[in-house]
Amino acid sequence: MVAKELDARERKFIGYQSADMVTGKRKAALKYLGKILHDLVGNPFQPVRFEPEWRTDAVMGLAQGIDDDHAFDRLPILADALLEADCDEEAILRHCRGSEPHAADPLHVRGCWVIDRILDCEPEFLLGASNCFRKSGR
Repeated sequence: MVAKELDARERKFIGYQSADMVTGKRKAALKYLGKILHDLVGNPFQPVRFEPEWRTDAVMGLAQGIDDDHAFDRLPILADALLEADCDEEAILRHCRGSEPHAADPLHVRGCWVIDRILDCEPEFLLGASNCFRKSGR
């Protein structure tokens, strides 16, 4: 009898733990998807301006290098180059530095809205083939 009670308790505990793990995995997956979406489109409710004069040789070279090498760890350097080009758009600088209030652990992927804006690209998922300063031959 005691063995049956222990077995029932274990099954109940394991079942609860398994359901909890599934819920946790789902939440983690949705959070990850949200981070990717934010990196691709930014905040659609707060439009960000980008002035053409911010596209200096240094900014363009860094943005192209980040895009080609998928080296998103260089985004803080890009923020410094944008500051030297007199960029005063806080949303761009915060995104590059990973200091956005909602992003405790920022995620950057190919198609990052800041890089696309600098390279004068429309997001590829909207256009299919993009027409921008990116080198061809991806």
